[in-house]
Parts: sequence; C-alpha cells; structure tokens
Amino acid sequence: MRVLLIGGGGREHALAWKLTREEPDLELIAAPGNPGIAELGECVPVNVLDIDALERLARERAVDLTVVGPEAPLEAGIVDRFRARGMPIFGPTTTDGIHVATGLGSRGLLWGPIGAELLACQLAHEPLPLGRDHAGAVSPRRFLS
Repeated sequence: MRVLLIGGGGREHALAWKLTREEPDLELIAAPGNPGIAELGECVPVNVLDIDALERLARERAVDLTVVGPEAPLEAGIVDRFRARGMPIFGPTTTDGIHVATGLGSRGLLWGPIGAELLACQLAHEPLPLGRDHAGAVSPRRFLS
C-alpha cells in the first residue's frame, strides 16, 4: 500500500510513525515531510499549499490513500479537489477544514485516540461505532477495504 502524507510537523510525524508501525510494508511518501519522517519513508519537497503539485504527485506515484495533516491545505480545499477526481483522501472538506483551521473544529476528535477509527469509517462510508473500545490498532489497509 502506498500512502501520501501531506505535512511536515510533529502531528504528521506521529501519523507516519503509526501508519508504518501498523503496516510495515507500507510505502510512505511525505510532502514535504521532515527529518524524522525521512527515517520512515520518502520526503518530497512539495509545499502543502501547492494543491496542483500534490495532485500530480499522488497521480504519478499511484498512491492508494492521501492523508492530510495540516489545516492550511484542508482550508484550501484539497479534500474537495481529490474527492471530485476520485482520489482516496482522508480529511474534512473545505467547510469543515475552515472550522478546523479556525479552532471551531474538534482537533482532538480528528487526531485523538479514535482518529484512526474515524478515518476507517469515513473511507468505508460507515457510521462511527460509538461505545466501542477505540484503543485497538487499525491497519491502514482497512481504510480502503
């Protein structure tokens, strides 16, 4: 499985670490990434706000899933763009991205302990099974099942 991780901060490093830990054969591409992420996968110097370049990168590398970390590309509409083109991506739409970027969204819910379960449910178009124990590991492969 090939995953494009957009961003280069601590949040993205944590996501990269968890994704590669859960799926050791996962091919991780980060744009732009950071030195810590470079230990887990390939870093490509693409600005998180260059949506055209990110789309090109995802297509050229035939990524199976794009995961967006920072708020800025969410607010710029990357999720809407990728979804409109049939490209699998995890993240809120432009309207929701604005809420996240302005602090109105629930950052703790998106990136907290149940974030992986939210991701899996969003991609499977299933409701979040409330009341479950969300501490268990979720393989990135489940995101596309």
